[in-house]
Amino acid sequence: MSRSSNKTYRFSHLYRGDDWLSPGYVDVDANGMIVGVTGVPTSELERRSERFDGFAVPGMPNVHSHAYLRALAGFAEPIGTRNRDFWAWRDRMYELALGLEPPDIEAITAQVFVEMTKAGFTSVGEFHYLHRAPDGRPYADPAEVSRRVIAAADAAGIGLTLLPALYMHGGVDAPLGERQRRFASGSVDEYLALLGSLGMKREPHELLRVGAAPHSVRAVTERELRDLIDGLDRAAPAAPIHMHLAEQRGEVEESLDRRGERPGEWLAHRFAFSSRWTLVHATHCDQNELAEIARREATVGLCPVTEANLGDGLFALPAYEAERGRWGVGTDSNTAIGVALELGVLEYGQRSARQRRDVHSDDGRSAGSLLFASALRGGAASLGQPVGSVEPGKRADLLVFDPNAPAFVGHDIDTFLDAWLVSGGAAAPSQVMVGGRWVVRDRRHLREDEVARRFAVVMSRLHRRDA
Repeated sequence: MSRSSNKTYRFSHLYRGDDWLSPGYVDVDANGMIVGVTGVPTSELERRSERFDGFAVPGMPNVHSHAYLRALAGFAEPIGTRNRDFWAWRDRMYELALGLEPPDIEAITAQVFVEMTKAGFTSVGEFHYLHRAPDGRPYADPAEVSRRVIAAADAAGIGLTLLPALYMHGGVDAPLGERQRRFASGSVDEYLALLGSLGMKREPHELLRVGAAPHSVRAVTERELRDLIDGLDRAAPAAPIHMHLAEQRGEVEESLDRRGERPGEWLAHRFAFSSRWTLVHATHCDQNELAEIARREATVGLCPVTEANLGDGLFALPAYEAERGRWGVGTDSNTAIGVALELGVLEYGQRSARQRRDVHSDDGRSAGSLLFASALRGGAASLGQPVGSVEPGKRADLLVFDPNAPAFVGHDIDTFLDAWLVSGGAAAPSQVMVGGRWVVRDRRHLREDEVARRFAVVMSRLHRRDA
């Protein structure tokens, strides 16, 4: 920890991802990568360190987002029999998708990404659907909207794993529906060309990664998925692969009816999915499917707030964890955005289902520490980014919390993570660093006002209100 071009930070309490240092010193190089961590103070460290009182923890990876759905928040809640289930909500989602132009998508996405950083997410897997124009025609640049998502991430200063969706069918062996025309990829070769145009090979310090997102087992055939994986293995064998799996009972029933197998069975019997894979939701996977996911070291992407909002059902988390399964959290529809909110809803759903409070705890660790550590590990694996802990070789993504905030007064390292979890996100980080750069200072994002103005213009037009 001695290179003069580095920056050194001293935190009263530093959580590295598995333990605490009090104080903790972090040395960050010019590329925003961590090159040193220690808990041993020296006069030299004290002299050159920028000091922060309070609690510092790694930024949380967000494993699953559809940013544009933020524009639907509060506009698709049930009224009588309207919007009563997931499928009715999906109809509203299609209507929204057909009304957005590329600048609208960029403005909405930038707002979402700013909100994520303020809430404690410092990297995100954006599962991106909208490839074509509203009339279904390809843009002159097939990556037009993908580049808008990248620009939004640049504005927010968030790490981005861009996951363009491969959406070939509207159901098992069925064509895309008319309202799904913006999702079309043309062919697997065209899709692979799209990924290649976005640049799949990146330096460790770069905030952008590109992966693949075959939408679901009902949206691709076996041949299409195999061609995708073969092409990806040639171009970028370590690139993340994300796929929705068994979010709705209807998806399971369709798979059983048309293919004679559950979605997870169909996938496992044909493909050697592995640790580079994230299977999103898996709400209605059975015990055998979950055991196989865990055995192959894939990550399950849980989206507790969205799953609760849509009435999807409850993931069998204790059974999955008993198989040593890995999981991360995502904000999905972005109805509400918060690390503590996602983890709190996850925990309270499991407690309510089992009518007990000790779903997540052991003799040495509490629910907050176990949940936070698990979500960090799973999130880092899911996004393929060097994040999730504070150690040399990882990116300097850090959250700093004010110890004098009402939620944290009187708390120490033994109870801080629990205090944050039960706050539901009301106690946001006061400072947020991504890649060695402070993007939130004193709870304000550096580009908050300009991003919010552009978002307000789009929302006013979409919902016919004066700006």
